Amino acid sequence: MRQNRVHAVVLDTPVGTSVFMVNATDPDQGTGGSVLFSFQPPSPFFSIDGARGIVTVTRRLDYETTIAYQLTVNATDQDKLRPLSSLANLAITITDVQDMDPIFTNLPYSTNVEEEAPLGFEVRKIRAIDQDLGRPRGIGYTIVSGNTNSVFALDYISGSLTVNGRLDRENPLYSAGFILTVRGTELNDDRTPSAASVLTTFTILLIDKNDNAPKFNSSEYRVRITELAQVGFALPLSIQVEDKDEGVNSMFEVILIGNNSDHFTISPTSVQGRADIRVRVAVPLDFETIRSYSFSLYANESLSEHVGFARVFIDLINENDNRPVFSRTLYNISLLESTPTGTSLLQIQATDNDFGTFGVVRYYFSDEPDQFSLDADTGWVTLKDRLDYELMRRYTLTILARDGGGEETTGRLRVNVMDVNDNPPVFQKDAYMGSLMENEQAPQQVARVRATDEDSPPNNILTYSIIYASQFQSYFSITMVEGYAVVMVNRPLDYEQIPGGMIYLTLMARDGGNPALNSTVPITVELFDQNDNPPEFSQPSYIVRIPENMVAGATVLFVTATDLDASREFGQASLIYSLQGPSEFRLNTRSGEITTTALLDREAKSEYILIVRAVDGGVGPLQKTGIATVNITILDINDNAPIWQDEPYLANVVEMSPINTDVISVLAWDPDNGENGTVMYSISPANPFYIINNRTGKIRTSGAILDRESLDP
Repeated sequence: MRQNRVHAVVLDTPVGTSVFMVNATDPDQGTGGSVLFSFQPPSPFFSIDGARGIVTVTRRLDYETTIAYQLTVNATDQDKLRPLSSLANLAITITDVQDMDPIFTNLPYSTNVEEEAPLGFEVRKIRAIDQDLGRPRGIGYTIVSGNTNSVFALDYISGSLTVNGRLDRENPLYSAGFILTVRGTELNDDRTPSAASVLTTFTILLIDKNDNAPKFNSSEYRVRITELAQVGFALPLSIQVEDKDEGVNSMFEVILIGNNSDHFTISPTSVQGRADIRVRVAVPLDFETIRSYSFSLYANESLSEHVGFARVFIDLINENDNRPVFSRTLYNISLLESTPTGTSLLQIQATDNDFGTFGVVRYYFSDEPDQFSLDADTGWVTLKDRLDYELMRRYTLTILARDGGGEETTGRLRVNVMDVNDNPPVFQKDAYMGSLMENEQAPQQVARVRATDEDSPPNNILTYSIIYASQFQSYFSITMVEGYAVVMVNRPLDYEQIPGGMIYLTLMARDGGNPALNSTVPITVELFDQNDNPPEFSQPSYIVRIPENMVAGATVLFVTATDLDASREFGQASLIYSLQGPSEFRLNTRSGEITTTALLDREAKSEYILIVRAVDGGVGPLQKTGIATVNITILDINDNAPIWQDEPYLANVVEMSPINTDVISVLAWDPDNGENGTVMYSISPANPFYIINNRTGKIRTSGAILDRESLDP
C-alpha cells in the first residue's frame, strides 16, 4: 500500500457518499494474502469499507470548522498465525462552498448621540463579514426597522451610520432612544444581493441637553373644598409639571407663593423630570376667617430663564363647623316663689361663628318644663306657671342652642326659688295619742310630736305650745328633743279624778314667719288606772227579813260594792261578787243579786248569815277584795195547822156532874211563830153539855144536865 494519499472533497458532499478507494496488495497466498482496511483511530466524519477500502462520508462536513482531515489507514492480512499490517496516510481536503451567512463584528452595537447633533454626523460604522472563508464576498448594509422618521442614514457599502434628521430627545418618539434593526447581505460579484444575510440591532440613546424649561399642564388651577378638610387632605387638583430634559437637566424646585401659603403644603418640592404635584391642607381651615386663597406656583430650574408658572385659586365651602357658644356656662337666677306668671326672667344668649344661616341660633329646652317657657328666637326665659318653693326649690334645666345647620350646644339654667312664708306648719299626724299610768312619778313623756314647715329658714323654725287642756293644763309642759316637741307630764295624775281617764290637749306649732302661721293638732292622753282602791260594799252588814213563803228564785236583796277605781279593768265594771253560805241562796256574780234556790221553812231554820265578797279586775296580789255579811231572818207565815198531842183523847164524866166540872185538858201545838203559832180551842160543832177554854184547852161541863141514859149525854 502506498504511504501517502491526498484527495479533495467538496464541502456539501452528502452523508453516505463514497469519496475515495484505498488499494493494498499482499503477494501471499490464501488468508495471508487477504487484506482488511480500517482507520486508526476511527474518524467521526468518515468510514472505510474493510474489504474494499472504500472511504465514505458519515457526517456533514463544515469548511469553516475544519478545512482538511488527516486519516491513518491500516491494511492487515488475515494470516492466523502471524498477521501482517501496513499503515498509510490519507489527506482529505475540503473544498469551500457559499453556505454561511455573514456575521456582524464588534457586537453589540450601542452608542449615545447628543440631541441636536448636526446632519451628516457619523454615529458609527457598522461592519459584517462573510463567514465562508474560501472566497469571502462583500457586504451590503441596510436599515430594516426602528429608523423613526428616517433620522439616520446607513451607507450601503461602507456601513457608515450618520444623522439624517433633527434629533430632539424631548420628542416622545425619540425620548426612549432608537433600536435600529440592521441587515448585512452578502453581495454577488455583480454587487447584487445574495440570499445570505444577517440581522442585528443597534441601540442609540440621545444624550440630553438642557434646552427645556419646566412646564405645568395648566396655567391656572381652581378648586372648591370644604372648610372642614382635615390637615393632610389632598386637594383634588390635577397639577402636573414636567421638564422634558433628562437627568440633572430635568431637576427643578416647586414652590407655592402667596398670602397664607403656609396654610397648604405641596409635594414633592424637588422634582426630576415629571411629577404630580399634591397640594395638601397644612393647618385647620376656617371659612369665617379666610374664604378664598390665591397662590402662584413656580417651578424653578437652575437656569434663571427656565421657570414654570401657574396660578392656584382655592375657594372654601362654608360648613356648619362651629357650634353655638353660650355667653355663660351656667345661667343662674333667684326669684321669689310668689313671682307672678308672665314675668320675663333672663335672656339666654349664644353666638355661632358660622356664616349665614349656619350662624343663626335658636333656643330650646331639652325637656320642656311646665313652669318656664323659652323664646326660640330671643332666648328670653319667661315664667309661665306658679312656683312653689316647697315643691321645688331649684330647677336645673338643660337648654339647647341650635344653629341653622342643626348643630347643638347644651347649657344649664339654674332657677333658685326663694321662699315666702306661705306654708303653715304641718304635723306629721292628724292626731296624737299618749298614755301613762296614774300615780306614775313625774316627769313622764306623754307624746312626741313633730311638725314640718316647707318654707325655708327662718320661716320654717317652729315653736310649740299647749293652748288647751281639758284638765290639769298646768301639769303639762313641752321639751324639745331632736326636733320633736316632747309633751311631758310634770306631776302624778289620779285616774279617778279624770273622767273617762282621758285628757284632751291642743298643741300649736307656730312658724318663724312674719306674720307667723300656725297649726294645731289634738293630743289625747289616756291615763291607765292602777288598782289602788278596794271594792267597798254599801254596808258592812246587811240585815234582811224575808217571809218563808218566798218561791225559789225570788230576790232576797241586791248587795252593792263600789270601787273608786274608775277604769273598767279595775273599777266598778270589773267587780265580781261571790257568796259564802248555805245552798239555799245564790248570788249573781255581776249584779250582786241574792236569790233563793229553794222554798224556805222558818220552822226548819229561821236565820241565815251569808258572807259576800266583791273582787275587782286585779290579777294575783294586785287583786283587791271587799267583804260584807248578810243576816237573813225568815219571817213566819201561818203555814202549819195545830197538832194534837196524845190524841185520841178519852175522858169519863160522871153524869149529873155540876157546871165547870173538869172533864179533860187537850193540848195542841202549832210550829208557826207568834200569833200564827197561838192555838185557840173550840168545840165544833158546839156541844151544850161541855165548854172548852179557848186558851188552855180545858174542857168543863157547861151545867147542862148530864144523863147518861138520855140520848144526848
